[in-house]
Amino acid sequence: PNLTRYFTSVRFLHALPARQENGTLARSFRIPFSAFATDKTGSEVFDAAVGGLPKDTVPHFAPDCDPLEGWAFDSGGAGAALDAAEVDVSTVFRTQINAERLRAEDEHLFGYEEIAPIGRDGRPQAFATAVVIPDDGNGLADEICCELASILPWIRLGKTSAAVRVRRVGNRAQQPSLEERLEAYGKRPIVLTLATDALLPVDVSNITSSTNLRDLYDKAWKEVLNTLGYRCAEESFIEDVFARQELRGGWAGHLGRKRNKYRTFFLTRAGSVFVTTVSATSCPSDLQTALATLEERGVPLADNDLNWSNCLFVPENGYGEVLVCSPWHIMRGAGQEDAGRAA
Repeated sequence: PNLTRYFTSVRFLHALPARQENGTLARSFRIPFSAFATDKTGSEVFDAAVGGLPKDTVPHFAPDCDPLEGWAFDSGGAGAALDAAEVDVSTVFRTQINAERLRAEDEHLFGYEEIAPIGRDGRPQAFATAVVIPDDGNGLADEICCELASILPWIRLGKTSAAVRVRRVGNRAQQPSLEERLEAYGKRPIVLTLATDALLPVDVSNITSSTNLRDLYDKAWKEVLNTLGYRCAEESFIEDVFARQELRGGWAGHLGRKRNKYRTFFLTRAGSVFVTTVSATSCPSDLQTALATLEERGVPLADNDLNWSNCLFVPENGYGEVLVCSPWHIMRGAGQEDAGRAA
C-alpha cells in the first residue's frame, strides 16, 4: 500500500477541540503564553508579544488566570473575551477485584481521566486534525487519503481501547498564507508560536537557576533554521521568550531502548512564544523559505539518533507544530486596543 511506502513522509497533526463553522471544521489552537487578562476571569484578554500593556492594568498570565490555560477558536480583538474551546473530562475510578472472594482488594483503588463522549451542553465532543500527505501530482495524495480513511476507524484509542468515529472533511478553515501574515505584521518583529509541544535543541547540560533561557532558545532556533537552510546573520535572533518547559520520561524514556537505558526529554510546551529580532517587512527570502518549511514539516530533530521508533516527540507525530506570525499577537496587542479608543 502507498501508506506503507510513504509512511515516513506522512505527518499527523495533533487532534484538537473543533466545531463546525459555515460548512467547514474549525480546529482550535492553544492560547499563547504571551496572552494576559486584566482580571482572573478572562473577561478582557490582551497579548504582550508585540504590544505593550494597557494603562493602569495588572496583567494576569496563565496559570493565575484559568481561562488562559485552554484553547481558543479565533484571535478576537484586543481586550475581548475568549472564544474558548471547552473540553469536558470525566474522572473514572476502578478497583482490583479478588478473583476468589470476588471483593475489592485493599489499597488497589485507582483513577484516571477520560474525555467524555458527550459534553455538558449535551452535544458530542469533536476533535479535528490535519494530515500532511505527499503528492506526486498523479493522484498519490488521494490514494493515501482513501487508505487512511479505511484504517483510522479500526484504531482503538486510550486506556479503554475505545473505537472512534472518523469522518473525512473535504475542506477546513484556512488561515492566511505566510506572505499575507508577514505583510499584516509590517514592521513588527516576526513571532514564532508553538502549536504543539516541541523537542527544540536546547542545551540543558549546564542549566542552573541563573541560566538565561533566552540565550539557550536563541541558540536553539538558530540551529533549527540552519538545518532548514537559513544561516542567521543576526548576532541575536530571539529577543523575547514566553515559554514553559516539561521533562517527559516514563515509558516514553524506555521506548526503543535496551532495558538499562533511559532518556528524559526536555520539551518546550505548546503555547510558547518567541519574538525575533527580524521585522516582517525585512524578512530575507531564504528565511521566508525556511519558515514556510518549518510550518509545513515542523521542528526537525537535531539528534540523528532519534526517530519514530525510539522517540514519541517526532514531527511525524505532530510535535513541533509552529505558526509563524499568528494573527492572534497583533489582533490582541494592547496597542491595537489603544488605537481603537483614540480613534
